Amino acid sequence: MIPILHINGTDVSLDASWEEHLRSEIRKPYFTKLIEKLNIEYKEVCYPPKELIFNAFNLCPFNKVKVVILGQDPYYKKEQAMGLSFSVPEGIKLPPSLRNIYKEIEEDFCYSMPESGDLTRWAEQGVLLLNTTLTVRDAKPNSHKRLNWQNFTDAAIKALNKNHEHIVFMLWGNNAKKKKNLIDINRHCIIESYHPAARQRYKFKKHQFTCCKVVSEKVCKFSLSSLFILFIFLPFVSRISIDKFSLNMLFLFLPWQHLLVGKVPTCLMALMFSFL
Repeated sequence: MIPILHINGTDVSLDASWEEHLRSEIRKPYFTKLIEKLNIEYKEVCYPPKELIFNAFNLCPFNKVKVVILGQDPYYKKEQAMGLSFSVPEGIKLPPSLRNIYKEIEEDFCYSMPESGDLTRWAEQGVLLLNTTLTVRDAKPNSHKRLNWQNFTDAAIKALNKNHEHIVFMLWGNNAKKKKNLIDINRHCIIESYHPAARQRYKFKKHQFTCCKVVSEKVCKFSLSSLFILFIFLPFVSRISIDKFSLNMLFLFLPWQHLLVGKVPTCLMALMFSFL
């Protein structure tokens, strides 16, 4: 961990692998001004707690990222924000967006809805739960939008795009979809959907998790036979506890990988993460 921010007497550290790729961004003038503004803002109540601002990066090192789920800004109510998009600490009531995510998992894959909204386990397995703005003022959503956090998080997405292949970017809602131009669809997979907090939850469900349209038209280029195999396999896999298997072990269950075209295993990985 490398200290990046100093906010009102507290050092805020960033994982070394991320610091290496974002070092030039951290040295830019806007980031210095960002630190100055955060020192002013955090004299009042802001979220997440200072030490958790870079939690998404610290739990999911740069070379471990397999899936990126983009949120907008942290939860703005007391005790909810923990530096991971859509996640809340253990024991906190599930917010509507996370409840809708869980409901979709439950309905599609007969997987019981978890009581906990803590997504730390997702992050530790390679899911970067990234908000495009990393801080917010108490009770004021989008209040830190003008602090230029998006320059920093855009740089993180660009670094992943440039230095990785086969990452699955899950873009939920219009704010996240604006990041499409930062992603090379010839190197990565993009899955788009309405935001899970949409009033009509079926809109979130309509485009989510099946990968039918995005996968077949953009990156993975399934053959019809591959799609057929995938949809037979997924209901079986969804009943396996990921706690008991590493992702590497999971691929031992895919003796027919050679039948799939392009980057299908990556998309399967995205789906598996999403269904935990």
